Amino acid sequence: MFSTHFIEETENIFEHALIVQNGTIKLFTSIDELTGRALKINGPIDVIKSLGLTEQQILSYQEFMSEASVTAFLEKDDDFHVPHSCQAIPLPLQEFFIDYTSEKESAVS
Repeated sequence: MFSTHFIEETENIFEHALIVQNGTIKLFTSIDELTGRALKINGPIDVIKSLGLTEQQILSYQEFMSEASVTAFLEKDDDFHVPHSCQAIPLPLQEFFIDYTSEKESAVS
């Protein structure tokens, strides 16, 4: 077991992620599964809002001018397709942990 707050510098040695918050296990999964399910998606606001993501899947949402960015944690075996007008990248572990454990406001309205 290895515990650190320096995730960016050490994430390449992780095999599993365990998130404990307030004494409760919130998540235990392999890094491979996590990187396949945690995405940052950027694109036009109207397209991002029409992705069909649930409130539970959305970790954070931001708008700037005509563009939006959403971080999402998809369900296992979710058949999710990113529209051509959007860009999706795996969410870095550090950013995932911050977004996953933060109190959420209402995301996409």
